[in-house]
Amino acid sequence: MAYQDSPATLQAAAERGAKAGGNDSDMTRFAPDAYLTNPVWYGVLSM
Repeated sequence: MAYQDSPATLQAAAERGAKAGGNDSDMTRFAPDAYLTNPVWYGVLSM
C-alpha cells in the first residue's frame, strides 16, 4: 500500500503482476487489474 494520491504505485504494481492500493481518490482507471482499494476523501459535508 502507498499513502499517496498518485497512480504511480498502482502502475508499477500492474507492470509486475502485483496488487496495490492508494489514498484519497479512486485510481481504478489507471490499473484496473492491480487495484485493490483505498479510502476516498470527498470533503466536509454540511447540513
